[in-house]
Amino acid sequence: MTDTPIERVALRVRLGDDDIWRADDESDVSYPASGHSSCLAVEESSFWFNHRNDCIRELVQAFPPTPGKPMLDVGGGNGYVSLGLARSGLDVILIEPGESGARNAKRRGLAHVICGTTETARIRPGSIGAIGLFDVIEHIADDTAFLVEMHSLLTTGDSVYATVPAYQRLWSADDERAGHHRRYSCAEISSLFDAAGFEIDYAGYFFRPLPAAVLLFRTIPYRIRRALGRSGSNERATDMPDADETARAGAAARSHGANARSLSTAVRTLLRPELTNIAKRRRMRFGGSILVAAHRR
Repeated sequence: MTDTPIERVALRVRLGDDDIWRADDESDVSYPASGHSSCLAVEESSFWFNHRNDCIRELVQAFPPTPGKPMLDVGGGNGYVSLGLARSGLDVILIEPGESGARNAKRRGLAHVICGTTETARIRPGSIGAIGLFDVIEHIADDTAFLVEMHSLLTTGDSVYATVPAYQRLWSADDERAGHHRRYSCAEISSLFDAAGFEIDYAGYFFRPLPAAVLLFRTIPYRIRRALGRSGSNERATDMPDADETARAGAAARSHGANARSLSTAVRTLLRPELTNIAKRRRMRFGGSILVAAHRR
């Protein structure tokens, strides 16, 4: 008889000496090899990561998951979202295919970490009460099939929460380096969830000040380079996969305002009304990212 939280939800995992559960098989992931270390360097001081955590917390509180069963944070990376949800009182299991991300999550103090995917770990259908997909779906080539798989793991009424980048017209070299396949509109992501068998409870934008900045500093330069016949992925050596790790972390920090405490504080103050909107279930019609809550029909 199984007696650990991980064994109750995952059928094909083994416990390592580092207290991380691992699936036997590996999966290809559309995510840069240095992504976890670069994010780890900025997450705690970045206005972007902190505001996203705050928005996710408000969303989950406004549309609470099924009680009595854990929430599975799929593709949970370094565990920054999982840790925030756990501190708010949720029982969270993180599953992350990247070895470095899983190790970082465990070092952060998360109790339940699986290195693998829902497929390789053989997550038991009906054993979880909610799924988190926080900036994950855009990394999946077949997003429809992926959401159908997530649907199969839940029972009727169970919740799924997600964030995705907004507006395909804001596509830039940053999306390519991050391993994105696409960006979404609210209508597109809602239709995707509906087609996979979910009922939308909430779908709205957040990070309202960011589209103009992304357009000006990322999208337009990217389009100019492409028009001139230059690849956007060659933009800066510090962003290339084989660049020095410290330089990559510095570039990530600059991108997220992590080295400018006063700027980060000012931006978070500007963004604070979004939290009230989400808590009151008011949908915002414009922003750099999209926040979704849905349940299985």
